[in-house]
Amino acid sequence: MVPNRMLSRFFVSSVLTAGAIALSSFAASAGMPLVNGQAGSEGPAVSFNSLPSQEAGFAPRGNRTLRHTVSGGRRGACGSSALALMPLVPGQQGALTASAHPSLWVYVPAGMGSTARFRLTDATEADLDEQTIALPQEGGLVQVKLRDKGQGLTAGKAYQWYVSVACETANGEEPRNTFASGWIQRVEASSAVAEATAAPDRLAAAAAYARAGIWYDAVSSVIEADRSGDRAAAWQALATSAGLDRSLMAINLPSN
Repeated sequence: MVPNRMLSRFFVSSVLTAGAIALSSFAASAGMPLVNGQAGSEGPAVSFNSLPSQEAGFAPRGNRTLRHTVSGGRRGACGSSALALMPLVPGQQGALTASAHPSLWVYVPAGMGSTARFRLTDATEADLDEQTIALPQEGGLVQVKLRDKGQGLTAGKAYQWYVSVACETANGEEPRNTFASGWIQRVEASSAVAEATAAPDRLAAAAAYARAGIWYDAVSSVIEADRSGDRAAAWQALATSAGLDRSLMAINLPSN
């Protein structure tokens, strides 16, 4: 078994450079911003050169200015946790998948409610998938699996996804929605990546996806791994290399 420290170093070195380059290219062609998650009111413009994820080894092409967006609700206002609803997407970037029907992941605070609404749109804002997803009362990471219908995500196209929760309010006021969102693009995995990720060892698959910049599949592979100790170390290393919120690094991964 690989020691946790060695595994962590391996994941940290497997940064998502290729994915960042591909995403900056697709964003430019689509005329869309690449944003990390909590969507709502607009914040200040953010330059690629100022992104924290640069320190983790991301190498976006050019100096495209992004519009950073923040949560539609006050942080922690919905649910009993001090944490907010957060999508698992890296830094200020969108992210890649090699799957036509990938799994997306979102952190849900404890006591936020029993259900959430999921929505996937394309560049024209046409709805491609809508689901009601169950939320655990204790909170944690929640998986959203794109429905296995139709052709799924098309390689080279940009999509945006949303998870929204109607927060209960006092004094009979109307529920207020809080939501998180992220961008996703499907890419064709190289034959080398496809071969490496077909192996039963999900942590090895996660490392191969991470080296190729394929974020969503790297996350799912870590969560699917059955070596609990190494899985936790791999998750912390992957989350650190991608510049995720520090509060997400110590959360318990879903059992498998």
